[in-house]
Amino acid sequence: FQSLWYDVKLWLLFSGFLLVPYLLASLKNISFANGVYYILTAIFLLIYVNLILYYQITLNPLGAEFFAYTTQDIKSTVQASGALNFKNILFIVIAMCLIFFLLIKLKKITYAKFPVIAFFVVCIFSLLFIKLKDLIPAEGSFKDTKVFYLVANKMGYFIAKSYTHFAGNNDVATNVIPEQTYISEGDSTVITPFEDPDFPFLKRADSSDVLGPFFNSSPEQPVMVFVVIEGLGPSVSGPGAGV
Repeated sequence: FQSLWYDVKLWLLFSGFLLVPYLLASLKNISFANGVYYILTAIFLLIYVNLILYYQITLNPLGAEFFAYTTQDIKSTVQASGALNFKNILFIVIAMCLIFFLLIKLKKITYAKFPVIAFFVVCIFSLLFIKLKDLIPAEGSFKDTKVFYLVANKMGYFIAKSYTHFAGNNDVATNVIPEQTYISEGDSTVITPFEDPDFPFLKRADSSDVLGPFFNSSPEQPVMVFVVIEGLGPSVSGPGAGV
């Protein structure tokens, strides 16, 4: 039910947004206005369905990190994920055809004047009172990050995070790693540990020789194991991690 509420908020906001170009286009003629409406709706649906597919593959909704990617990054990621397959493309086509079929059927219904005016007023007020950052639940409102991602509308999440990114409040792509603090102790320089809660995995540099004794202990080459860790996001690390 919480997820449905955020779907409704996005729907009202999008409906209010479409009213402006639709009314302007209708000054020319209704057919032109309908064409503008269908084109904008198609663009919205194409983005929306792809955001759902992105979440289905990564289990993380796409946010402001999108703006940190280059075109080559996006191309490589899409190719590596295998998202451009027949099943997903068919899903996108069917979803868009179904939506447009419903829109055409709904146009043939004759509506009473009062509900139409009431919906018009609600859409206009949605532009005034629904804030972009409120299209998703408040951060930390769920104990499990995975539940938060599931409840959040995927398009609403992308819009909200993009808004905070360009408003200068983004905590994903605009963070700057804090500088190291150097303390001189005689002839040596000690690097103090980082204590920034925004970077819990950032530690002080330690250049002591920890592998040298192993190389000298045997004439045989040692067996070395490299562990590469990726994706230490809030769902798997830090306070309240689900894993």
